[in-house]
Amino acid sequence: MSYNIAEEFLRRAKDYLKASELLFQQGLYEASALDSEVSARLYLNFLNLG
Repeated sequence: MSYNIAEEFLRRAKDYLKASELLFQQGLYEASALDSEVSARLYLNFLNLG
C-alpha cells in the first residue's frame, strides 16, 4: 500500500480521537469509547502500512 493510504489512516485516527475527547467531555462515555476503539484500529492500520 502507498504512503498516502497510511497517511489517511493516521489522519482519520486523529479525527476519531478528537471526537472521542469531545464526547467524553459531554458525558457520552459509551460513544467516546467506541470512537477511541476506532481511532486505535485506524492507528494500528497505519503502523502496519508504515
